Amino acid sequence: MHVAMEALGLQPVPSETNFIFVELGPIAKEFSDELLHAGIIVRPLGWMGFPNAMRVSVGTPEENTAFLAAMNRLWPGAAGKTAAACEPVKRSVG
Repeated sequence: MHVAMEALGLQPVPSETNFIFVELGPIAKEFSDELLHAGIIVRPLGWMGFPNAMRVSVGTPEENTAFLAAMNRLWPGAAGKTAAACEPVKRSVG
């Protein structure tokens, strides 16, 4: 799933857990809602202090395929946003 998300221009955080943290930019909550309406359950992380990010659980192969298909349909055109508005937030380290 990391590779497929990277192919969409996203930068998922490397993880040893069964979920993926990915920053989407200021439309994270809105985009998470778009996925929910498409039948894909993700968690926006504003409540945890990450308003530009969402959490994606790694599921069954069928669930992962459905998630990636929805991402391919909806990103970057979520809710009529332009590709520039959908770019993930870049953080500098250091």
